[in-house]
Amino acid sequence: MPRPILPLLLTALLLAACGQTPSSVPSPTTPGATTPGASPQQALPGVFQIDFGGVGTSTPTSQVQSIQPGGLSAQHLISAPDQFSFTRDNIQTFVDERRGIRHIRVSYYVTNTSSQTLRNPRFMAVVPQGSTTDSVFTNVRYFDDSDASAAIPKLQLTQAKVYTTGSGAGSDILTNFFVTGQDVSQVDITGKGIKTLTGSGWWFARLPTYLPGTHTIRSGSGTLMHPGDNTMVTFGVDVPVTPAAEGGAKKDPFSFSLNVTAVQDGLPSSALSSAVKQWDNVTQTYGNYVQFPTMTYKENGTAITRSLPAYYDISTLDPSGTSRVLCGGDANMSVTNISTARFPDRWRVQLLSMGEHKINVFEGTTCPTDGTPILSQTVTGVVNIGNTIAAGLNHSLALTTDGEVQSWGANQFGQLGDGTNTNRTTPVFVRDLNGVLSIAAGRAHNVALRADGTVWTWGNNMYWELGDGTTTSRNTPAPASVVSDVVSVTAGGDHNLAVKADGTVFTWGDDVGYQLGDGTVSGTTRLAGGEGHSLAVKMDGTVLGWGDNGAGQLGRGTTGSAFRTPSLVKGLSGITSIAGGSEHSLAVKADGTVWSWGANRFGELGDGTTTLRNTPVPVSGLSGIKSIAAGRGISLALKMDGTVWGWGVNSGGQLEDKVMTPRTTPVSVLSLSGITSIAAGTHHSLALNKNGRVQSWGLNNAGQLGDGTTTERSTPVIVSGLETIAQPTP
Repeated sequence: MPRPILPLLLTALLLAACGQTPSSVPSPTTPGATTPGASPQQALPGVFQIDFGGVGTSTPTSQVQSIQPGGLSAQHLISAPDQFSFTRDNIQTFVDERRGIRHIRVSYYVTNTSSQTLRNPRFMAVVPQGSTTDSVFTNVRYFDDSDASAAIPKLQLTQAKVYTTGSGAGSDILTNFFVTGQDVSQVDITGKGIKTLTGSGWWFARLPTYLPGTHTIRSGSGTLMHPGDNTMVTFGVDVPVTPAAEGGAKKDPFSFSLNVTAVQDGLPSSALSSAVKQWDNVTQTYGNYVQFPTMTYKENGTAITRSLPAYYDISTLDPSGTSRVLCGGDANMSVTNISTARFPDRWRVQLLSMGEHKINVFEGTTCPTDGTPILSQTVTGVVNIGNTIAAGLNHSLALTTDGEVQSWGANQFGQLGDGTNTNRTTPVFVRDLNGVLSIAAGRAHNVALRADGTVWTWGNNMYWELGDGTTTSRNTPAPASVVSDVVSVTAGGDHNLAVKADGTVFTWGDDVGYQLGDGTVSGTTRLAGGEGHSLAVKMDGTVLGWGDNGAGQLGRGTTGSAFRTPSLVKGLSGITSIAGGSEHSLAVKADGTVWSWGANRFGELGDGTTTLRNTPVPVSGLSGIKSIAAGRGISLALKMDGTVWGWGVNSGGQLEDKVMTPRTTPVSVLSLSGITSIAAGTHHSLALNKNGRVQSWGLNNAGQLGDGTTTERSTPVIVSGLETIAQPTP
């Protein structure tokens, strides 16, 4: 059975090969590697003649024929094209009296009957060999079958139109876009029966595109059309309407032929792809890693600027075997060859300044001092901050706008990082740590991601959670030697998870419940650690879970045991954010709803019950959610409007509703507004407001609320003595 054509992910590559992008076609903004100038398009065999008959009647006709190279006479027409088959779906015509035109449109299901996969194919109008009119229109006849060549200049190619009462004819946006100005200068038309190839025609893919044989719409601009794939293509022509005083319908073209050929994008000689992908909010797709989180900070008294690293692979797409080299476009970049047997053309890219830079692919083995690259990618150093507040068992952290970290609360394991083991009821600075982009807190240890891609850790190390090869706790930060070139990091109870620049997930720390997994996870967008389990969001919006499943927190549909091998959480899709609690899990869908599963004895699942759930259920009454946080028996959600909602255990006043009893459905944390980020500890909570101030509430036995006391608070209080705290990048 024929397949519908598939959207091509590397849209930017294809569009670059088209030359000028016409204004009528939305130009994708997904960053991608581009070939300088216009890459050659490739002609596909044959000229196809689309015949229109009965144009001025209520029952117009159409058929498609293939013209053999060499002429236009009837003996050169055959009924079955070699590369495509055409099945007519419908033909329509109407008169727009305001504009004095008759519009005719015909739709064909077009099937790729060749043995090759076509790249972004288009039907372009051509002047066939043997034409005496130098027009894409031939066989133009009046109603009496007399020659109507004189009317050819009035025939206009166009996108298919629809007629609306009161407005007249207008472009039908649900049909194939008509494009002009395509660069066809390098198309080889030798032996194709073509005299002139124009730059005007119709894309095979539509924006949006119908799935062939249905009325289901699918978005996508660039396409790959595999052998056997099919799609509907609609051709439109405007025909002049002759006023009655000048002869009327007898002087209107009654039948004509439109000549087209198919072209496709030329195959670039190389492709450039990052190991880690980034989400583009404009195009709503994953593309290359082009926004590099970057920060300026001091190293040994000297100000330096560093970005997180990215790994790029060069793929050679031609059979020449010519070597390729990746080069930085300016001096404020570091581009290093880190190729291995598994990745023979891999390069590490790091920016040394903010703003735009270029990475360029050249032929050869060394970077030239000048010359034109065969491929180029724009990358940008940007301010991009991750988690800026974090809560552990009974301590708290906050990231300042200048990349330093402050801490307060319990310190028996050195988790405050101030060089002591003394509890603090107000914030202190973590020693010898700056250039931090993101922070996370475990039960009694912490991890911080610096702008250079290193991870720094401090606090409890009983379960190797500091990643320094020992089990010695530490009250000042030091690099985690087990991992490098990290782009994101998070913490569970006594374990950590990181995404490396090669796209793999690296874990370390406690593994008693198999929460470190089996090392097979890659291609994720977000990670979360619970007390004894781990979660990851895949690029397709599904969620993987592994580790402890005693309360069903992995969402496998079972309860009990632990699992080292990751498995999909049942029934979840379209997920954008996740959080792991002590024995429960939360997820936010793209539609702003929250789903939960696992333990529920305190109502932490928010479904109105205290029934354990081993598959996800929706949290009652929540929508418009921006982010979530989970602690021990407690759940929090931040709405787009800046309000905070909570449910679950409330013995320490974590929900600020003054009832001090568990809540099985969400309640508003009433005194909070203008909130931009939230964090849930074991029995206390934090919120960052838009002014960079942190508020806290809940248990305070070790000073984890940071208000200078050890008094439990059921109403949020301002954390004392904090610098301005950084806002997380949306």
